[in-house]
Amino acid sequence: MPDKSKESSLDELSPLKAPDPAPQGSSTHLYDAVTEKSQKDGGISEDDSALEKLIPHKEDVPHSDISLSHRILNFALAYFWLGPLVTVYWCNSWHIPENYLFPPDPVASSWISGAVGYSIYFLATFLQDNLRDFTVRQNIVVQCFVAQVYSYVMCWACINQWRCVWVLLDEYTGIYLLNAVVSCLLASMIMVILRVHRTTASTPSTIRMDFPVENHFTIPTLFEVSTGQYAKAADALFTVLVVDTVGIILWRGLWEIMDVTLTPDQKGESGAWSLVISYSVAVILFLTHDCVKILSIYLEDKHWAVSLVFEDFITVLNTIVSVNHWRGYWVLMDAYLPYKPASHWLCHITSFVLLALGMTATSIPVLGCVFDNRLKRGEGIVFDNFYFTHLQTLWATWKSKRQIAPSTEETDAAAAFPVAKTTESETPY
Repeated sequence: MPDKSKESSLDELSPLKAPDPAPQGSSTHLYDAVTEKSQKDGGISEDDSALEKLIPHKEDVPHSDISLSHRILNFALAYFWLGPLVTVYWCNSWHIPENYLFPPDPVASSWISGAVGYSIYFLATFLQDNLRDFTVRQNIVVQCFVAQVYSYVMCWACINQWRCVWVLLDEYTGIYLLNAVVSCLLASMIMVILRVHRTTASTPSTIRMDFPVENHFTIPTLFEVSTGQYAKAADALFTVLVVDTVGIILWRGLWEIMDVTLTPDQKGESGAWSLVISYSVAVILFLTHDCVKILSIYLEDKHWAVSLVFEDFITVLNTIVSVNHWRGYWVLMDAYLPYKPASHWLCHITSFVLLALGMTATSIPVLGCVFDNRLKRGEGIVFDNFYFTHLQTLWATWKSKRQIAPSTEETDAAAAFPVAKTTESETPY
């Protein structure tokens, strides 16, 4: 059975439950005003009751406890720091196998990449509980080392997996608009049917932190099988071979649509247009976030299917943001940076080290499924890119542990060496 005390402590440390008050004029303050007035008057008048119906309950106010300055900082760090770094890593790591793994034969090179990537990915998914149990028993230094080695290996596995599917589709089906549109739509339909369309949104729309270490090795599978070795293996295999592959096909289709339609003869200009699309949609989603969440709550109260369709629509927008963000920086790097192995290795190492130091190395690989319509009360349209808030929570947790540790030591010392109490008359001086 899960430890309820751990769940409650995690809830208290959640970045969405920070103690910052909501700004004046927000729905929270309006709700408090109505409630306070009703308590003073001994009841709620008709006017107050009508006003209360128009105001969401406190728990439905969308992230009113995260200040506007923190929201802006979260957005800036995700879209101008983490997102570009992840793209730099992927772009240059993608080119490394092209330089060393049968460069004249892209088909053979891709099949080998697939064999390596899919094998590692399957083993990591199947053995995730064993990896977690081994790591949490070690000291903090070993935990950090194992976690970062795991992240680095999974980055390579994921890139080889994606490279296999992407290049083979290019070689066997070609690159043209109809092919890209059909593959994108079919893959999107399959993800909707499997209820894992949220998996297609990536950095910078969503990020993944390297802590706590208990969650570092978690790779959610489609059927979430937890018992029986054969059943777990089948679940892991289906997730890796089917769900991940369909997600890659969707990304490739959307990427190729942009390649064909956005000034295909001018690579630099094409990449710039992708960035314009990405940042424009991202800013619109950021500015309308609270209104969109309230609408999601309203639709959820009407019917779950309507809410699911709306959440999938928001997911599609976040996927468009992610794909165009990656494509924009990727195409610009291919257009203006030297295509040399030394340059690729330098960018590969530098970007990974920076992300690891920032405790977001697990934002690089795509790990497992993210399920649709699991989060309620409007949280289904929320994509976690609250990087600054996560760091703030980690700092607060570390400070609280530092404060608790000395007091615990003092209590233990007092118990070990008790001092007899004396009254003023018993004092020898």
